[in-house]
Amino acid sequence: MERLTAKRDEGGYEVDAGLIECGEGTCRGRAIDRLAAYEDMQEMLEAQYEKTAERLEVLKAQGKLKTAQAQQLLAQKLTYSNMLGLIGVHSD
Repeated sequence: MERLTAKRDEGGYEVDAGLIECGEGTCRGRAIDRLAAYEDMQEMLEAQYEKTAERLEVLKAQGKLKTAQAQQLLAQKLTYSNMLGLIGVHSD
């Protein structure tokens, strides 16, 4: 992966000004596109995590936590949780 940001010694990150263009109160460019893709991925992971957790709760209420479907959903929930944990936005 080609990194677009650089860590600053005093904390935080910065991006080369050539990777963004700003005007009229907004900015766009390659760095912004990469950030948007990351945010899209994070939103999708969070939505999938919640959807999976809700489906597990339904099965739990029905007393079906030992079914193959419940086990698959549990594995998916753990996978989503781990992915969110790796990107630093979730802990379970």
